[in-house]
Amino acid sequence: MATVGRHFGCNEDEVTTEMLQLSKQLSHRTVLPPEDAHEALVVQTIFDADGIGGIHSFCKRWREHMMNTMNPQFLSKHWDVNFIKPNDADLMPASADDSGQDFVSN
Repeated sequence: MATVGRHFGCNEDEVTTEMLQLSKQLSHRTVLPPEDAHEALVVQTIFDADGIGGIHSFCKRWREHMMNTMNPQFLSKHWDVNFIKPNDADLMPASADDSGQDFVSN
């Protein structure tokens, strides 16, 4: 009752049956625009901090976690923890320890 009262700007003892009926129709979910969705904010934060290399590192850690946690039994023979999409490989900075060996092509 206190929550309903706060929503309607009244005390708990002032909540009416009509307010309760109206509160049942209220949506408790907040719909965010796509650019503010949780996954978009996570990706943007990682990218802002570490660029495309950070995104690839995050994806690799997620894949490793999935393998270690779920122990999948039916992955494609082409599935690879180190996979980098071909169009992303062009965005990777050249470095001494990045020989391009992580790139997997079909």
